[in-house]
Amino acid sequence: MAHNLFQPHTYEKNMPDEEQLNSLEKEALYSQIKHFGQCPVQLFPGSQGYTGHPGKLVKLLKIGTNEQEGHMQLQQLEIERLNAQIMDITAQNEQTLQERIEEYRNLEKFHRKKLNRTKEEGKFHFDKLKLKVQELKQKQAASKQQFEA
Repeated sequence: MAHNLFQPHTYEKNMPDEEQLNSLEKEALYSQIKHFGQCPVQLFPGSQGYTGHPGKLVKLLKIGTNEQEGHMQLQQLEIERLNAQIMDITAQNEQTLQERIEEYRNLEKFHRKKLNRTKEEGKFHFDKLKLKVQELKQKQAASKQQFEA
């Protein structure tokens, strides 16, 4: 059993008039035609009583006064779509970059505080050891004086 996989608007009788479409709908329709094509009225000429020219099997969407202009319009739509995607990606990358910069600034502040705290703790311990050494020297000097006396 065959399954119909064509979109409804790709059939000849379902083709909308261009005047009824807004720019987004036109772009979507052009993209559908460009990438997937239109469903032919029939696949095999001569069957079902049709003997006409195969080129007249589908109703073509007119997007310009001639084929070249139509292709240029499709290309322009594609360029605009790609530009919009590039702008979106650029904005997302810029936002991510700003978030990363802020994250690194916060890390830098955290590490500076930690470094200063470690430096202060080291100085405190050094001063404490210095006092202990002075106390030991005084005790040694006092012991030496007692020993000599």
